[in-house]
Amino acid sequence: TYSWSPALQLNNPNIASPTFTGNVSQKYYVTGFVAGCSKTDSVEVTIHNQNPFVQPPAKNTCLNIPVTLDGFNGTDAIYSWTPATGLDNPSIINPVVTPAATTTYSVNITDAYCNTDSLFNVLVNVNPLPTVKANRSNDLDCVNSSTQLSATGATTYVWSPAASLNNANTATPTANPITSTTFTVTGTDANGCTNKDSVKVIKTRTNNELFIPNTFTPNNDGVNDCFRVVVQGIISDITFIVYNRYGEKVFSASNTAACWDGRYKNTDAPVGNYVYYLKAKTDCGFIVKKGNLLLIR
Repeated sequence: TYSWSPALQLNNPNIASPTFTGNVSQKYYVTGFVAGCSKTDSVEVTIHNQNPFVQPPAKNTCLNIPVTLDGFNGTDAIYSWTPATGLDNPSIINPVVTPAATTTYSVNITDAYCNTDSLFNVLVNVNPLPTVKANRSNDLDCVNSSTQLSATGATTYVWSPAASLNNANTATPTANPITSTTFTVTGTDANGCTNKDSVKVIKTRTNNELFIPNTFTPNNDGVNDCFRVVVQGIISDITFIVYNRYGEKVFSASNTAACWDGRYKNTDAPVGNYVYYLKAKTDCGFIVKKGNLLLIR
């Protein structure tokens, strides 16, 4: 004989196989009796509360950009997406797809416990990429030392390389590169879609192709021991002179390979301020530069 407890939701608690007809999960204990002996075991009945399936959300993406679909009804449900072409797995809640155009997908969602299902349509809207165009106002030469870049077709822009730009995050930055440079702009539209374009700025001639330091340390440590002109282009007909504070010429050269080692009249020149004068010919004509030089030991 058998005795089930609690008797709640059972049609007969005193038989071997009672029928459960309740709507609340319950754990039951059954005691079996034979020849004056007894043993108890248990079994749990779980009620699955079925909730109505809800509409999965539509998705937006950009052309050639993958998008993750969302079945939106939990991982306990069973999913079947169609069309399956292009989906990495049509049988999961969140397959990834890269549609070539706006597409409506269907998903059949099945309750694994109660075997009920619902069918939904999910729209994936594919936005086109912006048509980004890059331009320049002019190339660089002796007259034009900078150029105005411009980009159209998007909402925000990022230019690279950014080193010679006054603002890399605007549609119209000013560029002043040292050499001919190709600038690439990445434009993003209101939908978050991006595209790129490039423009080359050609630098033909310029007279800003030399650098003169304002300090040097002739202490024989192998670093900054000699004062010289640093040339970035081709210059000729050079006159390069250094004067001390008394107006005495302590160094002169006619080429950029020569440099002043900090000595005057076969002895170390005193630390302090000196003045340099440079005249040189470039392909844009003659340039003259004057400035102060600090000698430090």
